[in-house]
Amino acid sequence: SINAAAAGLLPGQQEVLSDAGFVTFKHRRHMEICQPLRLTADDETMKISPPPDPADVIYEDLYQNHLGQYASLFGYGLVVTVFLGYLPLVLCLSTVTDVEKLKEKSSYIRRIADERPDLVYVYD
Repeated sequence: SINAAAAGLLPGQQEVLSDAGFVTFKHRRHMEICQPLRLTADDETMKISPPPDPADVIYEDLYQNHLGQYASLFGYGLVVTVFLGYLPLVLCLSTVTDVEKLKEKSSYIRRIADERPDLVYVYD
């Protein structure tokens, strides 16, 4: 695996690893032999496919992007923040928007609720 290969590298050499690459063969026969092989138990880990036309390859995209690692970590942090921040927000809003509790805290709300029960029904 890439992690096992990275463990054997010297410090600073790990930045040469990428999740994409090309293997070239001197003979077409060798390519035909290797193409149907399964390299790992999981078919999604490593895929073997015919190469694209060299003019279609964007070589800069094959370089490892260190900012992508931080962006992923930042994204996971935002997801955790949404989940941990959403529940307290909903609980706070539900206590504030309860008509009975609002009537206890405000005489103005109590008066409106007593005069217009239809509004209380719509609000609830």
